[in-house]
Amino acid sequence: MGRKIIISSTAQDVRIGILKDGILDELYIENKVEHNIVGSIYKGRVKEILPGMSAAFIDIGLDKNAYLAINENDIATKSLKVRQEILVKVVKEASGKKGARVTQELSIPGRYLVLMPHFDHVSFSRNIVELEEINRLSKIIETLKDEKTLPEGFGVILRTAAMDSSDDELKADLEFLLELWEKIEQKARKYSAPCVLYTDHDLVFRVIRDVLSDDVKEIIVDDANVYQRILEMSDSFPFPRGSIIDFFQKEIPIFAYYGIDNQIESALRRKVWLDCGGYLIFDHTEAFLSIDVNTGKYVGKTNFAETILKTNLEAAFEIARQLRLRNIGGIIIIDFIDMQDPKDKERVLAALKEALAKDRVKSRVIGFTELGLVEMTRKKSGKSLPELFETQCNACKGKGRVLAKSIDNS
Repeated sequence: MGRKIIISSTAQDVRIGILKDGILDELYIENKVEHNIVGSIYKGRVKEILPGMSAAFIDIGLDKNAYLAINENDIATKSLKVRQEILVKVVKEASGKKGARVTQELSIPGRYLVLMPHFDHVSFSRNIVELEEINRLSKIIETLKDEKTLPEGFGVILRTAAMDSSDDELKADLEFLLELWEKIEQKARKYSAPCVLYTDHDLVFRVIRDVLSDDVKEIIVDDANVYQRILEMSDSFPFPRGSIIDFFQKEIPIFAYYGIDNQIESALRRKVWLDCGGYLIFDHTEAFLSIDVNTGKYVGKTNFAETILKTNLEAAFEIARQLRLRNIGGIIIIDFIDMQDPKDKERVLAALKEALAKDRVKSRVIGFTELGLVEMTRKKSGKSLPELFETQCNACKGKGRVLAKSIDNS
């Protein structure tokens, strides 16, 4: 059936759900008032350097100073001085009392390439795995270097969309990014810190640029202005052949019509049922997220070991999906149902890694600990789903429990 991109736009925010066979596979939300600054490039001023914390704090013109991690082995960061003006890129938004996190490793995304100024390195999206395609793309980049189209000292990342792209498409994308970088440098020379030099496009443009692929069959939009913008984008972007851009005009809200609201509500629950009858329990702490896998109603058809394996395999794929939808970052501990056969453990780990490979946010599966728990990490990227949709309970102050009457009345 392919995938559908469902776009809902209101006065407050833009929400984009990506459905795969009717199941919500990815979810993106952007507040129109609180603009997303991840990916933005600023000219900032060093306000404070804390060698003991391997950190510097940079004034980039926001309410809180940004945090810059200092690598003591990096010559560029070792030479930092208070009041020095530097260029930084935001990699994580401010959260709570913490300011935004920034890096001096600058990059600008295009349709096929990510340009890395002053970082002479070529790398590939993890989705580009075929050696023949890697070699073909490498030769194109080498040609661009020989022609001086790609300047000396500059690097690129070949994005997933670069697969099967032509020489001319890659060259045009590179030239566009280089022109953009020149404008950034001109602004940096003209204005003093703190100031913003570059901001990425809005959510609709980013999703069309980054997510659109041949398996996307429909793009359905409930806002006339957004619909018109996407039609205009289709004139310059290589939209999949046969894809349909449709304007949604029914009385029922678009996310309700396609069942996305119900799936978001499910992703906010502590307990998530699996199709086999098992279920997952999500528990958040300050330090990590724990996920417990249970057989629940599932009793299997052959033997207990097979029942456990099937539940764990289905759980592995659902866990990866839930992490994407909930946008959970940090340390994650998974308590799969105990398996005695080492081969079964290997199959479950392989299934988890395969499912996580579809995630656009980087994750790392460390493996089973001595206690039989799976330890993994997922990069923090923006606000989680609970942070976007939930507020703290005034009665329990976030504990999820209230005092019993016998104590409450004392």
